[in-house]
Amino acid sequence: MKFKPQITDIILIVSLVALCFGVFKISNLENENRVMQEKIKDKDSVITELEYEIENFEDILQEREIEIKYWGMKYDSINMMD
Repeated sequence: MKFKPQITDIILIVSLVALCFGVFKISNLENENRVMQEKIKDKDSVITELEYEIENFEDILQEREIEIKYWGMKYDSINMMD
């Protein structure tokens, strides 16, 4: 008895192969998505830290500007006395 594949057998095998490729592709995409989500979380934390540093530097800059104004007025008042 010779085995003669039916068209339905061929379609079934092709469908199973396509399904396997689909499952592997979805798994790969899910892994890439997880990695990208972790990178986004890391970068968000870096951005938050840098925003905090910017706020601190703005405060320091404001203090320095006040100090420079003070010493500028002091210098001007000394020059006016001469």
